[in-house]
Amino acid sequence: MKENIFISTSTSSDDETSCHSMEQNLNASQEIYSVNNVILDLLKLQSIFSNCESLIKQSQAPDFSEEIFLIETHSLCISLKNISTELETKCSQLLSSIEANRGNIISKNRSELISTDPSDNRKYNDDELRYLVDCGPNHEFLSSYPQNLQLKKKGKQCSFSSSWYKDFPYLEYSVKKDAVFCFSCRLFGAGPGAEKSQEVWSFKGISSWSKMTGSGGKMVKHFKSTAHMSSENRLLNFSQKKTNIDLMLIGGQREVDRKREQLLKLNEKIVITLLDVARFLSRQALSFQGDGNSEGNFVATIDLLRRHDPVLDQWFKDSSLRPYHVTYLHHDSQNELITLLGRAVQQAILNDIHKAQFISVTVDSTTDISNKEIYTIVIRFVKDFIAQERMISVMELNSKVGENISQSYDNALNMSGVNQGVQACLNKHLNRTILYIPCGVHSTNLVVKHGSSISIEYINFFGILQELYNFFEMSAKRHSLLCKNLSETEFGILVKDLSRTRWSDRYEAVRAVYISHKQIVDTLQEISENDSVKTTRQTAENLKNK
Repeated sequence: MKENIFISTSTSSDDETSCHSMEQNLNASQEIYSVNNVILDLLKLQSIFSNCESLIKQSQAPDFSEEIFLIETHSLCISLKNISTELETKCSQLLSSIEANRGNIISKNRSELISTDPSDNRKYNDDELRYLVDCGPNHEFLSSYPQNLQLKKKGKQCSFSSSWYKDFPYLEYSVKKDAVFCFSCRLFGAGPGAEKSQEVWSFKGISSWSKMTGSGGKMVKHFKSTAHMSSENRLLNFSQKKTNIDLMLIGGQREVDRKREQLLKLNEKIVITLLDVARFLSRQALSFQGDGNSEGNFVATIDLLRRHDPVLDQWFKDSSLRPYHVTYLHHDSQNELITLLGRAVQQAILNDIHKAQFISVTVDSTTDISNKEIYTIVIRFVKDFIAQERMISVMELNSKVGENISQSYDNALNMSGVNQGVQACLNKHLNRTILYIPCGVHSTNLVVKHGSSISIEYINFFGILQELYNFFEMSAKRHSLLCKNLSETEFGILVKDLSRTRWSDRYEAVRAVYISHKQIVDTLQEISENDSVKTTRQTAENLKNK
């Protein structure tokens, strides 16, 4: 039996609340019981399926008997069919019960309860009518209906039949009154074409079950009457009106969603443009922000793009319409864009490193122009058979003690030291001996440097190179004269300073003098003859003779 669940905004009495709670608990216990039955049937099916596995194994046995196998399989199929049929019936009944026990909504304008039972009919407002129309006719499906004993004695139709719903979809049955009503006449009976004689289908209900069916039966006469046709038309018009309102609401929501989607796409385009500008400036190693009141390269580049992109220009003009008037041109926003790009680049590098089978880590530090010790971490790996080097970190180093820096293969004392060097710190930190491999190139450079320093010829030779460099670079006049003579030849190279640590830099200094030897001698000759300063003429003559 269908139970009506009432919902009200008004405060009900203690008795009503108690009855209401008891009714809900009763319904809940019935539903749980039905669900438990379904679960039990599923467990039975699970057991049958496990028997299928044993039958399959049985068919592979050496003493396999076809007759026994077929008999057991046939028995299993019968059990499976019976349980499946019973399970389907229980699920259908449970779903019907859930659908039938859906509660009624709260009346928006009145504290009276809305019941779906047709015997509780009254005058409804538009909101209540919409709810009842959504619910549809009250079709009660019971296992048995109350019988009229007097009609039964006479051998006539003595009870309601749920099969009538199929032929007359607007027919309703009231459990409270054991009577039938007309759904459309009950809700929309008042109006043009209504007849007082039809009020029995709207308010009183019909409980005399004789002569209900047939060509001249009560139901056929009513549902073909003018009064019913009029109420049915009013019901359809009301439903159409409701549908139109819903469509208008849906259309309005769609328009809001469409505008929101357009705004999201526009904002996405703007952010991509800002990221592209930040990427361009970073790639070209250009500064973002200006000094003092100057706008800087970032804002200037955006202004340039705005002149050629009306959409971008309008977005910035509409900044006053947005919350907080955001434009993302503030230096904090610029720093955030730089951070995002840096993270993306670093993540791409890390992805390549994770895919590499072997990597090497190099850490080095040097003092920059502001006298800060800056250290870098460089990862070397192979990608697509090509050696790659990527710098993953650049930070200030507050101390050159090995415990503050990472792995390296340099021969510097802070790297190779047996006490505070990196290689020693790694051994202590990991509590095991790690093979220390000095940098081969750096070792070669140190050997050549210290080996050559004991040779008088080496000292004199590179001393002359340094004197040449100092002589020309300490005077703009002499430097200009040398450049003039070098420009007359295709392969002229300026003299180079000597590096204190890198042998390769000294090679470049020797190469410059070797290639430009004639132009250097000619320049020294010209200075020794024409310069107005006596000491300069003497120095040039001495260098030329060396």
